[in-house]
Amino acid sequence: MTNRITKSLSVLLLSSFFTFTTHAEQKNMNHDSLWQMTKALKTVWGKKVDAVSTLLDQPLVPFTSTAKDRFTSAPFRLSDGVTISELDVRLKSNGDGTVALISFSVGEECITFDEVKQHFPDMTLRFVPRAKLPGTTFGYLTTLDEKKLAWGFGFPALNRECLRTITMTHYDA
Repeated sequence: MTNRITKSLSVLLLSSFFTFTTHAEQKNMNHDSLWQMTKALKTVWGKKVDAVSTLLDQPLVPFTSTAKDRFTSAPFRLSDGVTISELDVRLKSNGDGTVALISFSVGEECITFDEVKQHFPDMTLRFVPRAKLPGTTFGYLTTLDEKKLAWGFGFPALNRECLRTITMTHYDA
C-alpha cells in the first residue's frame, strides 16, 4: 500500500511539475520570429523594395495608386503568432529607389518593455508625448549603428505596458 501511495504521489508531483513548467513557458513566451525579422530588416537598408518583400515573404503594393516611394502589405502573422500590420516601407527621396524606412505595428499581443529590452538592451527613452492622448507614443531608440540606423519602439501613451510600433530608419545623432 505504501509503495502504491509513493508511486501515486510521484506521478502527481511529476505531472504538477510539467504543468507548471508548460504554464511558465507560455507566460514568458519569447517572440523569436518577431525579433529575428526585426533584426534582419536592417539587411535591406539601401536595397530595392523587392528585398523587403522577399525577406518578409509578403507581396508589397504601393501605399496609394500614385505612390512610387511608399509600399505596404496586407496584415500577416509570424510563426510565433505575432501579427504584423500597417507595414510602411519608404524609399529614399533621392530617386534611387532604395529602402529608407521600415515601420510596422504589432498585433494585439502584449509585448512588454522588458521583453523588448532583452533583445535591444541599448534602447533609451527619446520621445515623450506632451499629453496622454490616443495616437501619441513614448519612443525608445537603440544606439545608432555605423550607418546611423536605429530601431525605434513605440509604446502608446495610454497603455505603456505593450509595444505597438517598431521603426527602422536613419536618425541624426
